[in-house]
Amino acid sequence: MLALCILFQDTAIGTTIATVAATDDDHGSDGLIVFTFIDGNSEGRFQIDPKSGVIELRKQLDRETTEMYSLIVQAADQGTPSLSSTATVNVTVLDINDNAPLCNHSSYVIEVAENFTVNGTVVSLQCSDADQGQNSVITYNISSGNTITKYMAERFLFLFCKAFFCKAVSGNNGICQFIQLEFTVITVVIFQGTQIPRLL
Repeated sequence: MLALCILFQDTAIGTTIATVAATDDDHGSDGLIVFTFIDGNSEGRFQIDPKSGVIELRKQLDRETTEMYSLIVQAADQGTPSLSSTATVNVTVLDINDNAPLCNHSSYVIEVAENFTVNGTVVSLQCSDADQGQNSVITYNISSGNTITKYMAERFLFLFCKAFFCKAVSGNNGICQFIQLEFTVITVVIFQGTQIPRLL
């Protein structure tokens, strides 16, 4: 027997995910069936009722740790010798947006010349997300400090700014929620002489 279960990783503890059924034509203890896990539950995230075969979630799932479980259930009678059969319950864990993006640095100090090229790349933000699919897509935008000169925020930031603080935000647009991480970009302008001397 093979059963397939699909669960989101935030499935509530105590949720019934499957029921394994078995029959035995014997009588008395020879026909009394007890269900147990014999493999696949090393993390102890599931529990099975020994009498009914109902499988419930015992501990919170985490897709980033384990994406699939293959639970081997044994149905054994209480005769002597005991006879048994097994069934496999495969559990696939689906992702939710539970991880914030992580960046190489929480702040950046950038020095640029006063005559730095407009639309030149001032800093490249390197961020990643441990979630999966759409939940791992990171978008960049500037949350504050953009009061003097306009910026463009994309995968790379193309900045030209005078000396002031500006903050950038990277966020991932997931199915269940929106998580964002804020960090600071400090741009320091190095002033250079650009005026031609004039004779009096």
